[in-house]
Amino acid sequence: MIGALLALAIAADVPRTAPQRNCALTHSDYLANSALSFDDFDQAGTLPSTARKLGNRGCWKEAAAATADYLMRGPVPTPSHQRVLLFHLGQQLALAGDESQAAVFIAATRSPPSEVTSDLDWNDYVLGTWAFLTKDRYLLRKSRDAVLAAGADGDRINGGILAALERCFDRPYVVAYDLHCGHR
Repeated sequence: MIGALLALAIAADVPRTAPQRNCALTHSDYLANSALSFDDFDQAGTLPSTARKLGNRGCWKEAAAATADYLMRGPVPTPSHQRVLLFHLGQQLALAGDESQAAVFIAATRSPPSEVTSDLDWNDYVLGTWAFLTKDRYLLRKSRDAVLAAGADGDRINGGILAALERCFDRPYVVAYDLHCGHR
């Protein structure tokens, strides 16, 4: 399941700059988001005010605010969905330029051993993302290699993202989180 969730966020399709239009969120937007299911809010982005739709427009600060609000007002997520929401919140903060705060949220998203599945090496992907944000190149390389060796479809995608983060290690996340970073 998490593999399918991450595959929806292919790094090459992330808008890099915040446009000057339509990023504001109203109280009504937050309330509308809070009525959505996890899938409708996080995965499908069924409303323009969801984090996914805001992110598609490059409105990363607002996407982070929408996700944080959804975590508090929306339906109480399952532990797995909560980890995904927190991971996406961390990504949104990193894409907005706040990598140190993003690392705190990313650190909270590892899965306990009882929930680890064979379809995705989630914990090594989380560790590699955290390593990039905290500037631990050795740990990023180790995590990248572990994810790539795992071999599931989601692992190939996530391993490619970690490889891009390693190639562009000295760049901001908003630049490095692109499958093509370092290949241009």
